[in-house]
Amino acid sequence: MAKIEIRTDGAPHAMGGYSQGIKAGKLIFTAGQVGIDPATGELAGPTIGEQTARALDNIAAVLGEAGATARSSVAVNLVGFLVEIEAIAVLPD
Repeated sequence: MAKIEIRTDGAPHAMGGYSQGIKAGKLIFTAGQVGIDPATGELAGPTIGEQTARALDNIAAVLGEAGATARSSVAVNLVGFLVEIEAIAVLPD
């Protein structure tokens, strides 16, 4: 099964050796997204609500680039930033 790296300007660029997401067959694995606005490179705001909304927008951008939607379940992890969200999605038939 081929693995395809997902890249979009709708989410912050991945740092280091990470990618924004990987598509493997019908599965999409996103990297953890935080509340950084890709247009400015800054946090979307100081509150958990603002950062969560931006992180979800970032997830939606990565999924959209791969042909999926943000109807996927998401897991929320508190890691350094107020919120970090990652998702695993399945492309529809």
